[in-house]
Amino acid sequence: MTRHKEVDNSQDDATEEQPAASPRKLLIMRFVLALVLAGLGVPLIVMGKRTIETRSYDFAWESHGASVTSDETRRSVTRGAVQLRGSDAVEHGVGLFATGVTFALWSILVLLSLAGGQSPQSQWRGIYSVVAFLSLTGVIAAMIAFFPPWHIPRWPSCDTLYIVLLFCVFLACLRDRKRVLYFSQRGFPVLILAGILLGQVAIGALAGTIAGMFFGLVLAIHITVLVPDLRKKAEKIAAEESG
Repeated sequence: MTRHKEVDNSQDDATEEQPAASPRKLLIMRFVLALVLAGLGVPLIVMGKRTIETRSYDFAWESHGASVTSDETRRSVTRGAVQLRGSDAVEHGVGLFATGVTFALWSILVLLSLAGGQSPQSQWRGIYSVVAFLSLTGVIAAMIAFFPPWHIPRWPSCDTLYIVLLFCVFLACLRDRKRVLYFSQRGFPVLILAGILLGQVAIGALAGTIAGMFFGLVLAIHITVLVPDLRKKAEKIAAEESG
């Protein structure tokens, strides 16, 4: 009599859920983030202060490239330098200083949340609005100092940055997630492509485009958490997506 062994294949197609990160791992990640922010903030503060005092800023850079031909590989080195004097250097120094102070503030906030055992889902309090306003002030100060609007249209980086910000304002005025998604999926690739093409003839256009997207996102986050109605709506959307 032949004995047949039953095999359970019900688990073959089952998908295993990814285990959630342990509280200890989250603490370590947040502590590392605080160190990174502090490591960026302190040198920027020192550099910005020195630039403002000396009214002079010098930065040299080089990039390495290679081109392959049928016979050999040719390597090329591109070098460049940024030299700012007077008011332009002071503006850049203010941008460096404001960025460093903002990073330092974020680092302190992360460390305070670790020391107080605060969870990311804690209830919103008035002190959070004060801190968010201070952070928003630092971000705006850095953006205006690095990309002064009074340099429009002389600086291509300023031109492209504020064009991107205007597009972000347009998206914010739509007030419809589907329309925002529709226009953002088509608008941002066009802006990036335009920044790349303009960057070939106007130095700084691509940098202004990327910076505009970054500042647009950061400003949107700050404004969302500072406006109660927007914050509640964002919390509701996050709860629906997680549920």
